[in-house]
Amino acid sequence: MRILIVDDSATTRVALAALLKRRGHAVVAAGDGDEAWWAYEKQPAQVIISDWAMPGLNGVELCRRVRATPGGPQPFFIMFTWLSGKQDYADGKAAGVDDFIPKPIDEAHLDASLRVAERVIGLR
Repeated sequence: MRILIVDDSATTRVALAALLKRRGHAVVAAGDGDEAWWAYEKQPAQVIISDWAMPGLNGVELCRRVRATPGGPQPFFIMFTWLSGKQDYADGKAAGVDDFIPKPIDEAHLDASLRVAERVIGLR
């Protein structure tokens, strides 16, 4: 799958990109929501894995913007974050987030989320 990673931490982006590439995915990485939006407009991804809290366009606003894009299939949107409150979860779901992964990323949880993404993409 083509996956767009969005995180303002270079360490997280590099580690996650390496993990996903080892699993055979095509990966594009962005350092913030604005850069991710530009990359998405240029070539949409099938899956977006985004941090929530970033300077500028945050993960929830990025998700809202992606969901408002007309035409074409929508990507599976995974939010990974330190946030864990019920209201945060509800706000993310209302914006169109498909799944959540807590930080630090657990590989088994990530793999399970990506399997769900593959099934959903296959249904579209």
